[in-house]
Amino acid sequence: MSKKQVKSSPTSTEYPCALSPSMEMQHHPFATRFIIFLIITFVHVPSSAFADDDERYVNCGNLFDCGDIKGVGYPFWGSNRPDYCGYPEFKVDCSDQDPEITIQKLTYKVLGINNQSRNLSVARKDYAENICPTLILNTTWIPNLLNYTSNDHNITIYYGCPPQGAPNFANSSLFSCPINTTEMMGYFTAVSDLTEFGNSASTLINYLASCKDNIEVPVRESALKKILGTPTVAQLQGGLNEGFDWVWSANDSLCETCQLSGGKCGYSETTTAFSCYCKDQTREFSCPQSPPAAQSPRSTNGTRQLWIAMEKFEGSLQSLQTPPRPSLNSPRMSAQEQYSSNTSSLPCEVFQGDRVYKLSTDEIDL
Repeated sequence: MSKKQVKSSPTSTEYPCALSPSMEMQHHPFATRFIIFLIITFVHVPSSAFADDDERYVNCGNLFDCGDIKGVGYPFWGSNRPDYCGYPEFKVDCSDQDPEITIQKLTYKVLGINNQSRNLSVARKDYAENICPTLILNTTWIPNLLNYTSNDHNITIYYGCPPQGAPNFANSSLFSCPINTTEMMGYFTAVSDLTEFGNSASTLINYLASCKDNIEVPVRESALKKILGTPTVAQLQGGLNEGFDWVWSANDSLCETCQLSGGKCGYSETTTAFSCYCKDQTREFSCPQSPPAAQSPRSTNGTRQLWIAMEKFEGSLQSLQTPPRPSLNSPRMSAQEQYSSNTSSLPCEVFQGDRVYKLSTDEIDL
């Protein structure tokens, strides 16, 4: 068949040939691969791959931050860590960027938390400003989870003592203490064994026996030495603000086992025992380790099958020999160069004046 010659003229209107869907997809390879990936993913990926992790596992992965104390985890809880993430006695709060812990009605300022040595450094909040608290409570009673360290030493403070007859000994001091609008006398001694005062010990013992209340407050050894050297209220106040140390013991070996298995440590109020929170559910001590074969269909093989399917699908598209986008303004090219033998013709329309020419792509010759 002879080729028709169509010349462009100022009065002619050219309409480019429409592209087949396969040609359009070849012009957008990235979009093609992305669409195929989405289709195969939602069809073939199991729903379990999108399952949420256990709520307790997620929440107990949060760490407590307040002021200079950061990264606090088990056995403590509070703030963004729910109560099942730690032991009931170990709730921590953040007050004006000051971390605090309350134990047996006494609130302590948290000075430091050492997870390696399991040391909890605290100072009594009620003694932060003066040594005359409104509520006189002992520090000596603590939960079984806490123990004092060898660096802690007790100082005994007496309240409601007689204003007269106080013995004047070294390492001891008498002070005035207004509590609840009532003026009373106080007395403290940094000596734990009063027999160290020798023959005068009985005088001191009898005087202290007439005091209404007494408590023991721990200080570090370094602070104790300063108080023994200068037994003043100011020195005692400074020693109390330096705080002291507790060592906790809260099934820490079980927590290490749980963490090594990929779990999060916590405490169950139902069983009143340690709990290990795993991604799927709560376990007693540790999370089970799934065998590699059980994981492969969801992960490695699943991903590999997705890409194999994509490559096959895309390869089938590329095997279609479709012509490039024809244009009436293209340079002169032979039909052999433009199209292969199995290329289907695409209809085009050219308007010249009042006449319409319907051409196939192999009939176009500029």
